[in-house]
Amino acid sequence: CHAVAQGISEEPLRLLSLVPGVVVRPIEDSCCGIAGTYGMRSENYDRAKAIGDPLFRQMEQSGAEVLLTSCGTCNIQIADGLKRPVTHTMAILRRAYGV
Repeated sequence: CHAVAQGISEEPLRLLSLVPGVVVRPIEDSCCGIAGTYGMRSENYDRAKAIGDPLFRQMEQSGAEVLLTSCGTCNIQIADGLKRPVTHTMAILRRAYGV
């Protein structure tokens, strides 16, 4: 959300697509439902999960080996929703270039 609000949405995808062996499959529905700390409050937990459910389903159905997000907060929500690890975009770049 914060990257999109700043006008940064395509750049991470283009950068990742330059890494040999990486195939990028963007997800159209990009809201995980957490909205900063909103989804972390117990009274909002179920609603936040329901908001994120379409995204979780798309990610699961993508068949991706690695799930990525550039947002630490979204990472928490997606990992919890899918019960799978989620990797930060920069971690892929670090691995690819041995930094």
